[in-house]
Amino acid sequence: MKTKIYLAGKADLFEYRKYCIDTYSKWFEIVNPIKNDNEIIKNMTGFTPEEIIKDNIAISDKAREKIVETDKYLIDECNFLVAYINEPSFGTAMEIAYAHDNGMCIFVITTNNKILNDIWLSVHVYKYFDSIDRCFEWIKANPNPDRMYR
Repeated sequence: MKTKIYLAGKADLFEYRKYCIDTYSKWFEIVNPIKNDNEIIKNMTGFTPEEIIKDNIAISDKAREKIVETDKYLIDECNFLVAYINEPSFGTAMEIAYAHDNGMCIFVITTNNKILNDIWLSVHVYKYFDSIDRCFEWIKANPNPDRMYR
């Protein structure tokens, strides 16, 4: 059974998600929550996520709750959370806090030194990387890091 990795990061990081899936699906089951979030948004609002962002359309509380509920379920099903963070994101921070509180090992990819020095983030993150490839190659070589809880 493949190790499952949840991809966290801002919703508009399409290239990051595509690269991870295309490059590392041979070794890992890559969970892209944005795919599920997009389906929820389209089904519950009738709009595409792109239309919502472009036209600044508010989505209902029910749709927001469904997205968060689904994302938490997906996090719970994974072994690791990998977050790409070069600028702050409330959603990504909440995903990291939720995963950490549930014993998950969290990895952050960033090239922003300010992110590396963030006190709250550093308490929740197992290891930082400066590239996607370094992160995934490290996980391949270390499938059971010492702080792995499950």
